[in-house]
Amino acid sequence: MGTVHFSTSCSPAVAPTFNRGVALLHSFEFGGAITTFNDVLARDSTCAMALWGVALSRWTNPVLAGARSAAQLRSGKEAADGAVRLGVRATERERGYITAVSRLYENYETTNQAARIAAYERAMARPSPAP
Repeated sequence: MGTVHFSTSCSPAVAPTFNRGVALLHSFEFGGAITTFNDVLARDSTCAMALWGVALSRWTNPVLAGARSAAQLRSGKEAADGAVRLGVRATERERGYITAVSRLYENYETTNQAARIAAYERAMARPSPAP
């Protein structure tokens, strides 16, 4: 899977586990990534970025053309909303990532997937501070 270093404001003790979660996510191992990010949360319940990781993992394959199921969107939204709540303790950079992933799930009941993906892409295009 390679080596990942993704700086966060989470407890330094969870950094190796968080980095493994990001590596799993980027390797399209979404189930393993969710499990790993949940392990981070079990050890640092204030780690907003772990919930960001769960939300992004619940989206699954980013190039998947088909719409996600309501259950998948609901669980992703719950994770994204949790990340937003915990984000008050996160860095500005982390809040940018959290805001972006929230766009994938925002008003999913009434807003089509293409519009939500475009909102995510716009949010990701905004410059963010360095880690």
